[in-house]
Amino acid sequence: MSTFKALVTEDVAPNRLLSLAGGNGVPKISITPAGGTPDFRSTGALSADSEVTVTLKNNPVWQVEAGEDLSAGTYVEVGEGGVLVASESTGIGYVAEAVEEGGLAKLVRKASGGAGERGPQGPKGDKGEPGEKGPKGDKGDPGADGKDGTNGKDAEPQFTAEQVTALLALLEA
Repeated sequence: MSTFKALVTEDVAPNRLLSLAGGNGVPKISITPAGGTPDFRSTGALSADSEVTVTLKNNPVWQVEAGEDLSAGTYVEVGEGGVLVASESTGIGYVAEAVEEGGLAKLVRKASGGAGERGPQGPKGDKGEPGEKGPKGDKGDPGADGKDGTNGKDAEPQFTAEQVTALLALLEA
């Protein structure tokens, strides 16, 4: 969770979508323009020219006022005044439950990749619990013939008795 101070540029009703407007010196926040991409939402009423503490919680679901009746699963975008309206495309996310105009919609925000270099890999996690034993595998191919032949009997000799005698005579010479 991170916090920073910001200057509010206009009156903002609770549960409206907000954007960061400038960051040199004290950051300024204002209502996200229709079709824009919000950075955060208001949790209460904000007065113009007041300094507020912005708390970033990285919550993937925000409660935002619906600018029209929305069905569960409807893709939404920012409408006039920082409220949610139906989107022609995937917009900034979707609503998790049906909501009537003026009610609080549960906005499930779309994740987006950040720009820039990828950060370093984190540490390796702990080893998980062993899983269940799997089913027995198929029977494998038969291996090579062993020293006792294919049926456990002596294999065919490589040399005849006469050949062995001739080889021994050559070795002794």
